[in-house]
Amino acid sequence: MSMPLSVVPFKNEEKGFNRRGGRPRMKSDYLKSPDIIRVVDITKGIPRPEKHVAEWIFSLQGEPTDIVFRTLDGFFPQRISFKSLLQDGVDGNLSESERKAKFLENLLLSIEDMDSTLRYVGLKIYILDYLKSQNHPKTEMFSHVMPHRLEMPWRTINNHIDCGVFTMRRMETYMGGSMNEFKVGFKKESPAQDDQLAKLRTKYLYKIITREYNVHKDYVLQMVDEFHKIPARQRSELLSIAKEQIHTRLDDFS
Repeated sequence: MSMPLSVVPFKNEEKGFNRRGGRPRMKSDYLKSPDIIRVVDITKGIPRPEKHVAEWIFSLQGEPTDIVFRTLDGFFPQRISFKSLLQDGVDGNLSESERKAKFLENLLLSIEDMDSTLRYVGLKIYILDYLKSQNHPKTEMFSHVMPHRLEMPWRTINNHIDCGVFTMRRMETYMGGSMNEFKVGFKKESPAQDDQLAKLRTKYLYKIITREYNVHKDYVLQMVDEFHKIPARQRSELLSIAKEQIHTRLDDFS
């Protein structure tokens, strides 16, 4: 009987033949383009360099107004921006209650400046301003679109302090499409989600501080090394005191 042309006979003498097919090989990071945006993996642990930078920032060493990040074009958030939720531009000599009052005052002024229909969705007015500046043909149509608040499964009820981490995570994971395609990776509000947020806070902080755009990068890494030369017990005490102070500050703002 003749053999169909579509059938390839198996020869035992062929070397390296794998009946199951070859396993796909993953490329190393060195072979991947640095221009491809890759989402931070929250399933992996925190490497020692990331942990060390976070410990130094959250140890409350130095002054709140210290500059730990600066770009060549003059952008320089203060250290307090990295270790708490307080806004830039708030007088460092104010008490915690005065800081909170100032923050709420600025927030209310911002809301009053918005159109009443945009009172709770300030982002829309900024999008409209951008579309107008670009003479986009759908600017008028977009101005009549009513915003809807998404009911995301990872929304929280009791967490009022991690909005920045949530925002960065959504920005790096949203690729367009429907909610079914929106893979953020967050668990529902729980201690497990708290662990994810703590991990992301450390990883984002490290990525920002060590970015090549930060002209203070080498200085910061030097200070991190100096901090970790402190005896372990003394360093642990400093971190414990700092943790209490940060929690007190966050309680005042929650």
